[in-house]
Amino acid sequence: MQSRNNVLLALGLASALSFALVGCPGPGATPDQQSQGNSEAVKAFDHKKTVSVPVGPHGMAFAGGRIVNASPNGFKIAVIDPDQESVVKELDFSGETPQGKPSYTKASHDAAYAFNLDGGAKALRVIKGATGEQVKKIALDGATPGSKCVWEDDTTLIVPLKDAASKQNIARIKWTGGFEADPTVDRLTVNSDTATDSVGGFAAVGAGFIAAPNAADNSVSFIKIGNPEVTTIKQGLGPSAIDISTYGGKATLLFGNKISNTVVLYDLNEKKVVTELSVGKEPTDMALRADGRYAYVTCKGSEEVAIIDLGEKKATMVKVGRKLLDAASTANAGPVHIYAVTAPAAASQYRTAHEGHDHDADKQQIWVGGDGDGSVTVLDAETQKVIGVVRVGNGHHKMAFTATKAFVSNITDNTVSIIDRALVK
Repeated sequence: MQSRNNVLLALGLASALSFALVGCPGPGATPDQQSQGNSEAVKAFDHKKTVSVPVGPHGMAFAGGRIVNASPNGFKIAVIDPDQESVVKELDFSGETPQGKPSYTKASHDAAYAFNLDGGAKALRVIKGATGEQVKKIALDGATPGSKCVWEDDTTLIVPLKDAASKQNIARIKWTGGFEADPTVDRLTVNSDTATDSVGGFAAVGAGFIAAPNAADNSVSFIKIGNPEVTTIKQGLGPSAIDISTYGGKATLLFGNKISNTVVLYDLNEKKVVTELSVGKEPTDMALRADGRYAYVTCKGSEEVAIIDLGEKKATMVKVGRKLLDAASTANAGPVHIYAVTAPAAASQYRTAHEGHDHDADKQQIWVGGDGDGSVTVLDAETQKVIGVVRVGNGHHKMAFTATKAFVSNITDNTVSIIDRALVK
């Protein structure tokens, strides 16, 4: 892989979305958007089992052979044994001051630790997966962590910050003595000059760049790692979903605009817009295939996924959710979260992964959470076709994966659905 950002992790499986430029391509400038359907009927599947967890389950990751699931509304982290399919430990942060609200969770590349963004405590928690213990709580200097974090490399984590007192909207956290040791924390400014504060919730890292959207002034900023000079792009309205691909030897920044309903491809080295593609309504989340050629973008408002082909510079729209099973359904799938994961492996041992990237590109699956209709849609990342739709519980869905099972949080039901991955292939 050309960049660690384009590798999900060394072990393989998934835990599984400026300056004004004159003459740059605009949305609809070329026939960039195509509709795609399936020639065969979409198969329906049901989850195998449901496990009760603390109130409002949300972020989760597979680490140390366990599923680490955070419940911000319950102020707890539940540790699930994937073999027993039950909660074996709970960490309670309700007595902290300020009160802990653990949310988004991501595993380390070595699959041993889970890293949890806690907006209530304004901290990053480090959980040792094998024991279910918190081994470190890292203060973020009064800043609230954003919606996601991303790995720069095996030991450096990029955490976007929401901090009304500063434009320093990125924390770059680096460990040199292991994840149970104290890291160094650098605050970086990846923010537009005109922004009145830092409101970023997302970030992307890759090819030596860090980028972040500035939704408040409809811009995206980036820096070259090691160089504090900020470049800001204004292209489209409402930037949110963001990633960096190194497909074709290029450093391409992709970001979705949830107001103007476009995805922008931007060459970071050349500092120019490559194209702006029209997609479905309200793009919200993004994941890249392992080789970086395809980006998958959830379009919440139109119940679709936009498949962006970086080779052809075009977008193909694919419908997702329960309406694929029942055309008369009135449910609104509202897909929000998307994961690129390895297809089910024959080996029985567990491996790990995260949203975004993985190794065998032609053997990947794309899992899409339909938050509004209690569904998960699975696509084949080689054929770009829907494999099936899985009925799960209700609410905001996040996911984690072992080699044989998928775990889906149901924030409204206070449960986690367990899916036999061998069925969805």
